[in-house]
This record gives sequence, structure tokens and C-alpha cells, in this order.
Amino acid sequence: MKRIISAGLCTAFILSLAGCARQDTTPSLTAADTTDTQMGRWVESRVDLGGEQIISYPTQLADGTIVLYTGKVGEDSIEDYTRRTSTDGTNWTSEPAAFDVGDAMVTWILVAPDGEQALITHDGENAGLVLQAPDGTKTVVEDDTVKQGINPNTAVFQGDKLDFVSNGDTVDFVQVSLTDGSVTTAAGSGVQPRLPHDSRQPACLPEL
Repeated sequence: MKRIISAGLCTAFILSLAGCARQDTTPSLTAADTTDTQMGRWVESRVDLGGEQIISYPTQLADGTIVLYTGKVGEDSIEDYTRRTSTDGTNWTSEPAAFDVGDAMVTWILVAPDGEQALITHDGENAGLVLQAPDGTKTVVEDDTVKQGINPNTAVFQGDKLDFVSNGDTVDFVQVSLTDGSVTTAAGSGVQPRLPHDSRQPACLPEL
């Protein structure tokens, strides 16, 4: 009898140890843990440009409207500019766009959230920059760093200034006042890295 009781106790002890070893150490998830939290999203949609190419980055204005400029690009010219707008990134409205920049052509357009535009131009020899306010007022920026070319991939609006890197024999860090078009070259200019786009040439699109 004692042997039977001892055997039973041993069996119970072994099973209890096995049960401890099999315990799931994974913490349980509460309802709060399993609730999805939106962390932002990508929206991808295909837009028919009718054979035109983009000449600006899509920009969201202060009122939420997305603006995109396109144009028919030839060998050495751009014709038939189009301004495209959307409120949801899927449905777009198109209208002709015209730019009064003399004999030059607009090769790239930078748009600020308030609607201010910086028109990068080329006249066949030199690059140019024309600032166009939302009310249509234009300011032509006259500066040698601008004539050397503007890298649109580096351009950014900062308050009432436009910052960019010029494409000369040396790289200049340039700041243009949107108020009067005055130019300031930042200290530390003169380095010579290779840049992806040279707007001194009549190329119409930046190399991304």
C-alpha cells in the first residue's frame, strides 16, 4: 500500500512540474493592445498627364489643395503648360497655365504653401529665377549665382526666403528674399560636390 501511495505522490509531483514547464509566458493582450492606431498612410494613384511631363513637385497649399504643373517637353523647349489641382490626390482638374518670362522658358516651378511661385527659367545660355506672388506680382532675381543654375532638388521655402544650391563650377548656398529678390550667399560656399541636375543646360526636368 505504501508503495502505491508513494508512486501516486511521485506521479502527481512529476505532473505538477510538467505543468509549470508548459505555462505560456506570452503576456495576454487587452482590448486596448489590439486596437489599431493610425500612423499615417501612403496614397498611390495613377494620373494621366496626356503625354506631358511634370515640371514641378506636387505641393499642398495652405487650403489643402494639391498643385502640380506639367508641360509638353520638346528637344529644346517646353510648350503648353498645364496647372493641375486636386483636393484628394485622385481626382484632378486641369487648366492651361501661362508664364510671362520674356524669351526664356520655364524649366521648373517651385510652389510655396501660400501660393508663391519661384520660376526657374532658361534663355538658351543662362538660368534665371522669377518670383511670382499669389497676386501675380513678379520679381526678376538678378545675380550671377542664379545664372550659374539652380538645383531644384535643393530648393526650399523658408518663411520669406527661398534657399537653394546653385550649379556653378563651385557650389554656392544661396538665399533669396521673396520680398525684394535680394540675394545672399551663405558662408562656406565654394565646395565642389557633384549635383544631380545642372539647370545651366536647357534640361527640363531634374534627374531624380
